[in-house]
Amino acid sequence: MQLNTIKAITFDFTGTLANPYPGVGAIYAEVLQAHGFEGPSLELGKRFYHVFQKHTQAPRESITEVSEKALWKVIMQETISPYCPESHLDTVFDTLWLAFADARRWQLLPYAKEVLEFLNAHGYRIAILSNWDARLRPLIQDLGLGHLIPQIFISTEAGAAKPSVHFFQHVQEQLKLRPEQILHVGDSLYQDHQAARKAGWQSVLLSPKLGQRVYGNAIKDLSGLPALLAPSKGNALYGFTRRIENMVADFRELPINRSGARIRRMSSIGALVDKLISKHNINQVRLESIIMEHWKNLLGPERAHRCVPQKITKDQSLIILTSNATLRNELFMSRNELLEKIQQLPGCQNLKSVIVRAG
Repeated sequence: MQLNTIKAITFDFTGTLANPYPGVGAIYAEVLQAHGFEGPSLELGKRFYHVFQKHTQAPRESITEVSEKALWKVIMQETISPYCPESHLDTVFDTLWLAFADARRWQLLPYAKEVLEFLNAHGYRIAILSNWDARLRPLIQDLGLGHLIPQIFISTEAGAAKPSVHFFQHVQEQLKLRPEQILHVGDSLYQDHQAARKAGWQSVLLSPKLGQRVYGNAIKDLSGLPALLAPSKGNALYGFTRRIENMVADFRELPINRSGARIRRMSSIGALVDKLISKHNINQVRLESIIMEHWKNLLGPERAHRCVPQKITKDQSLIILTSNATLRNELFMSRNELLEKIQQLPGCQNLKSVIVRAG
């Protein structure tokens, strides 16, 4: 990332700054029970995720508050239909709609408030960029984040939803910044990380599955963001310059530091441990593991089970093994397109080539 160009940082909301509490399935089950119906929370959570993915993966243009509420009505009703009579679906939907606007139904992710305070203190412009509706604005205030997030961009006002590039372009126009001056942080590889990069922005993927705090352009939790934005040499991001420190010391009638030694920022024990882990590759996530995790999405289920990403060589070439001659030819012909897809994955942007071999 080009750290010295970043002026503004946008955050997705759900899954990045906060999550429904105690969970979507549990909230659905509680609301159903309040209306006299029973539904298992685990099954409701699974159904919701499946239905939500089905209706929201493709870019959506020309959306409004009315169309978005209609979409959520379809999602909610498809989720609860096995457990709620059709005659009560509208009533239950109205209750659920209000429930998810209640701050008591949400829980901030670890370090969310602390990281937002840190970024504000160091001069970054902070905003939310999220597929939401008008309920989000009062919700942000009720969660105690209003003073930390001065700008909120929601899809129903922009008229487009992630991963549409038009949403990102709308936000960029409002921020009056160049694409490379904006960093987007979100938990979706497709709707956040890849979509932001497609718009020319810089991006960071929040991925709790990572084995360490920072890996490439991905972080395990929000505490990894300040580390990823670590200053280049001479940048006093983590503290004051000696000139400012001496001004404060003079004001407080304390001795002035006249040493010519370079000021070093203090590190916590946790930061030192992370440095040692990174230096000695302890518990490091291998790029092959990241590629394997997304292998079905890259090739499709039918082709993915007939070949395997074996290893990445020292010259950053991915070796793919397959015993199927037809598939080997197909992969060879489409290797450049496959390489471009893999380079979108966290930490894989430096991959240089794809080599297909029999095996």
